[in-house]
Parts: sequence; C-alpha cells; structure tokens
Amino acid sequence: MQIKDLFIKDINRPINGVVKADQLESNTVFTELDEYVITKELATHFEEFFDAYMPSVRDPKKKAESGKIGVWVSGFFGSGKSHFIKILSYLLQNIKATNGEIDRSAIEFFKDKNLDGFLLGEIDTAVTKENTVILFNIDSRANTDEGVDAILKVFLKVFNEQMGFSGDHPHIAHLERELDQRGVFQQFKEEFNTLTSSNWLEERDAYDFYRDDMAEALGKVTNQSTESARQWVEQLENNFTLDIANFCKWVKEYLDADLNRRVLFFVDEVGQFIGNNTQMMLKLQTITENLGTICEGRAWVVVTSQEDIDSVIGHMAGSKGHDFSKIQGRFERLSLSSSNTSEVIEKRLLSKLEQARPILQTLYDQKGDILRNQLAFDSTTTAELANYKDATSFIHSYPFVPYHYNLVQKIFEAIRKAGATGLHLSRGERSLLDAFQSAAKQVRYEEVGVLIPLYYFYPAIESFLDTSVKKDIDQAAEKESISDFALNILKTLFLIRYVDVIKSTMDNLVTLCVSKVDEDRLTLRRDIEQALNALEANLLIARQGDEYIFLTNEEKEIENEIRETEIELSDETKKLSDLIFDDVLRRDNIYRYPENKQDFPISRFCNGMPRDGSQENDLVVKIISPIDPNYSEYDSTVCANQSQDGLSSGGAGAIIIKLADNNKVFDEIRTFIKTDKFLRRNTGNRPEQQQLLHQKGSENQDRNRRVKLAIEDLLKDAEFYALGSQQNPKGGAISTILQELYKYVIENTFSKLKLVKPFPGYSTRNSKHLSG
Repeated sequence: MQIKDLFIKDINRPINGVVKADQLESNTVFTELDEYVITKELATHFEEFFDAYMPSVRDPKKKAESGKIGVWVSGFFGSGKSHFIKILSYLLQNIKATNGEIDRSAIEFFKDKNLDGFLLGEIDTAVTKENTVILFNIDSRANTDEGVDAILKVFLKVFNEQMGFSGDHPHIAHLERELDQRGVFQQFKEEFNTLTSSNWLEERDAYDFYRDDMAEALGKVTNQSTESARQWVEQLENNFTLDIANFCKWVKEYLDADLNRRVLFFVDEVGQFIGNNTQMMLKLQTITENLGTICEGRAWVVVTSQEDIDSVIGHMAGSKGHDFSKIQGRFERLSLSSSNTSEVIEKRLLSKLEQARPILQTLYDQKGDILRNQLAFDSTTTAELANYKDATSFIHSYPFVPYHYNLVQKIFEAIRKAGATGLHLSRGERSLLDAFQSAAKQVRYEEVGVLIPLYYFYPAIESFLDTSVKKDIDQAAEKESISDFALNILKTLFLIRYVDVIKSTMDNLVTLCVSKVDEDRLTLRRDIEQALNALEANLLIARQGDEYIFLTNEEKEIENEIRETEIELSDETKKLSDLIFDDVLRRDNIYRYPENKQDFPISRFCNGMPRDGSQENDLVVKIISPIDPNYSEYDSTVCANQSQDGLSSGGAGAIIIKLADNNKVFDEIRTFIKTDKFLRRNTGNRPEQQQLLHQKGSENQDRNRRVKLAIEDLLKDAEFYALGSQQNPKGGAISTILQELYKYVIENTFSKLKLVKPFPGYSTRNSKHLSG
C-alpha cells in the first residue's frame, strides 16, 4: 500500500493550513470551519472567551465598569492562536459559507463539534446581536514609518475601510463620514461620477487630481457655493485632527446608530508589532481604555501575541516610570499551548482509513522494538522529543514520528527569532499543518515502511528564507563534492541550528535522518560521516566538540580566517605541554617518596621540548605525542630504550608516556590555538563583528575544557615505559598512575645500581646522588 492510500482525506488536497486574516472566500471559510479541530484545550479557551464576553452582551455598561473589554491570546508559533481568533470572528458574525453544494452558518458547524450545550447556547445568544468584526494582521496593515502613531492609524484605517470609507487617507474618510452623517454621501458619489465619468471609490485615493470636481459635487449636495466648498476641500487635511479620543468618538457614533450593535477588533500579532516600543504599548493601552469607557462596553479588542501581556511589558527597555497596570487590567488572558498541535495535525491531515489500520498495526508489531531503538536520541537531548509509545501512537502519527510535532514547532520559532527568515514566516504565512503536509506529499507514492526524515521539512520554509541563507544551500547543491545526501544533511543542520532541545551530534543526526522502518543505522552513520567531511571541507559547517554546526555567512568568513591562521609546531607542543603539566597534573613537579618523605624534583618534557630547563633531575617524564614529527618512529622498542637513557651514566632513566594518535583531539588543539591567535589579533578591532567574536571566544573556552578532559583520558590510556620495559600501572587517575611509576623508578633504580634504599635523613637532589 502506498502512503497516499492510508488517509481518509486526500493528502494532496488544498487544506489552507496557512491562516490569513484577509482570506475570506466562501469556499475557504467553509473548509476552515468544517476542518477546524476543537481539542479539549481549545474547548476550554472558547468557554473562557465567552465567559468574559457574554456579560457585555447582556449589560454592556456594567461590563465596561469592570474594565475588561479585551482578550489577550498568547501562544508560540504553531499553537493556533491566529486560527483561534479567526474562527472566533466567523462565529461572532455567524458568517455564511458554501462549498458549492452545501450552505451553512458558522454556528451550524460548531453544533457538530461536540461542544458543551451551555457554550453553544451562549454563542447562539451572542450572534443575535449585530456584531461588526474587524480582523487584521497589524504587522501587514500598519505602516511602521508612522512611528508611535502607527498603531492608532491602523485601527482607524481598518475601521474606515469597514465603514466603506477611505483607508489610506483619513482626512478623506472624515469627509465621507461627515457626508454620510448628513445623509448625502451617496448623492455626492453620484455627482462626482457624473462630473468626472469616473467612480469615486476608485479615484478617491487620487483626490488631488479632482479638487475642482470634488468642490463642485460638495457644493451641490450641501447647498454651498462652489467657492465655499473649494475652501473646504483645500483645508481638509489641515483641519483633520487624529487622536485617540476622536477615533473612539467615531466608533461610538457608529455603535449608537444601532444599540444592539457591537464592534470587535481582532488584531493578530500585536505583541510582535509592538516589540519593546514603550510608546506603542502606551498607545494600545489608551485605545483599549478609551474604547471601553467611551463606547460603554460595546467595543472590544482581541489581540494575539507570541508572549503573554506580562512578558511583553516585562521585556520593554526603559519602561521605568510608565504604568501599564491599566492595560493589564483591560485584558482577559488566554494562553494557547502547543499540546494540541499533534491532535490537530493527526485529525486534519493524518486520519487513517479503517483498512489501513491493520497494516500499520502489523508493521508496528513486527518492528516496534527496532523502531524505538532506531529513533532514540543521545543523552544530550531533552525528554521533550517523544518516541512511539505503542501501536496506537504509531498509527496516529505515521509516517511521522511523535517528536516531529514538538521539534518542528521549535525549529520554526527559533529560525524566526534568529532572523534567518524574511517577514513572511514571522507573519504566520507558514503553518505547521502546511509543513507537515508538504513533508507527507514527498513520500505519498512510497510504499508503507518509509519514515519522514527531518530534512523533508526544509521545503516548507525554503521560499521564506533570507536570500543569504538560501543562497548558501543552493550553491552547495551545485558543487560536485556535495552529494544530494550531503545537501540533506546540510539542511538538517540548518533546521536545528537555533533550537536548544537537541544537539547536532552524530547519534542525533542519524536518528533525525532515519527514512525507513528497517533502516541500517551503521550504514546510515557511515554515509552521514562522509557527508559531514565533505561539508566541513567546503566550509559549510564547523565541528565544535561532538557537534556539527551550520555556518552563517559571517561565521564562514571568520571560520575561514581562523582556518588560514598560521601557527608553529612549537605552538602546538607548548599548548599540549600546558594542558598536561598545568591543567591535568596541576603543575606538580616534585615527587615525595613515601618511605622517607624525601622530595625528588621532576624534569618534564613534551615532544622533546623541556618544561623545566634542559638539565635532567632524578625523575624525568617525557611525553610523546602525534604532534611530534617523529611520532611514527616511537615503537615499543624505541620507547623502552629511551626509558633507560641515563642509567648507563648513573642516572635514573625516564618515564616515557606515549599518547595514542587521536586525530580529533589534536585537531581541536590546533583549532584552539588558531582561534585564540585570531581573537587576540582582532578583538577590539572589529566592532561590527564584536558579538560574533565574543561568541567565538566562548566557543573556544568550551573547546579548551573539552580538550583538557580528552587529554586526561588519553593520558590514562597511554603506553607507559620505565627502566627499559613497558609498564602496566594501576590506578584510575593519571596522577595516581604517575605516583606509582615514580616509586617504581626510584626503588628499582637503587636495586639495579646495587644500592640500599634511601634511609631516613638521606637527601638526594639529582641522579649523581643515586650513583654515589
């Protein structure tokens, strides 16, 4: 069975997953109402909304006295807040919609959604009033160039448009309002059309070209002289005063024309639009407060925001001295979580046919244990990323994995916050439902058994990415050294670049890229390793410990400069020496022999470079590492022989420590040195990149900590030689191992030289005392 044959509804159908305030075609409205999934959480929020709203329906003045004539709906990307207020707007209008065959009102749709009977009764009562609902996305309708007045002007703009007046020119709208109140607006339009052979509604935005015609038409309908009417036209803009009190007065005038009338402003993404702008928040506060008092509870403001009202106010810089208690007191709060995301996607998109369920049940029965192991994340990942719980979970989510719901939501939100997308994504023109449908369509012709890897979600946001980001990925696709699979790994790394719930480690990348139920993780791992090597070679990603990081353009420039920074072999040896002798061994250069408490100075060397001067003391420690150009010559025989140096001349010999060849650790050391050198040279000289340089410095500190731990492990697992033979010291810590070796060398050196062991009071400072 193919994937497309699993679902009750066609996976390829237009589902309008993207909620747009201005998309009001009848078939679109019908589909939105018909397919709207009311989860338990959403049912609670509908109840909370109508609990707050209904008192104003029954006694608006009393509700106005309570102060709360607004609702603040918060929730992060994918929580459904925009959809929630749009459905509310349909309900309060009791909008009529058709799919071409059936005509239904909004409340009729809701009667089929198993809602509480009392709630349905409240909704029925609410729609008996004439509700004028004005729904708009403030970010797309407002002009930010208008500064702090933008929020007032957009409220007036959408209100004027609802009234049939000019939206772009408030003074022209004011003229139209005046004529309408006098009952001559229609006559004015007819006179203008006669004089100009043009339609007033089509030409009013170009009123400057029709001043004489306007004056003549005004004179006729108001019984004024043409000259008086011309002066009126000339002074229209100068005489127009826009302030909050006037706006609220005009709304009240509209409401007073029908005492059963209500006006509701549904404002999407107001929190994002206001941001940290204190003055805009004060404007919103005053608008909401004045609408409540002047309109006596018959005008409502319902807004959505990524964050709740307290958080938005709390984040405002320089808000000291401003009292936002009034706006906090004006709004009821509804907080939508992401917990219903999976339920909505599963019901609208992934509901399975009855004949498909046994097939998926059998597949899970056969492969469930394997699946849970294949799709497990490493210990760096939080518990938020869920796996399949049982066969029911598998049937509901397939071909997706339960962790997709939470992870993809966090990806969209994180990318938006990081600024890696244009305004379209931030305006909500991409929904989670749309992203899941896009991913599912890519496998619709595959046989059951495939799974959705994370990179299948990339196309859902591709067209909304900033040009610089998309350009990097597009250019990578053109390189012969980058395979299609490597490109998918790059997309995966971009998607999880800014989320904090998952680290981009190898094990996690394998899990994210599993594309079939019986995937061979070992083979997939090898393919990913090969892809990562190609991406790193092309400077598209960077390694940070166990993680692989997608690089932005600026990061690439810095990364390339770091890579090109020249260092000396002696720099590497010195850093290794510092790590071993200072960080791991804590500058310990004296050994106290436990039998008689005598101190023996230690001479320390790393790759032949002396740490304590060239003279060798009683005890000598020599580190041999892959940094040494002659490392390959240090086989066990050579190391054993070198550990005897000094014995023939009466010395104590040396402890040779040969570190294993771990490319990753020593590459990290080189990267640390290059980064440190680059930062020392550039910090303070590039103010425009200061944040990135600071980030690089922080990363380098983390790298240093990782390398220190790795070197400690290398030391514990190293090959040890003393007195001509390989040793097998016991002890967990390297300091304990060395203590054992120091004791061994001292005691066996005396034995080989046929000397008695040191006695109490015997003092030795160098090897000549041992032979004397």
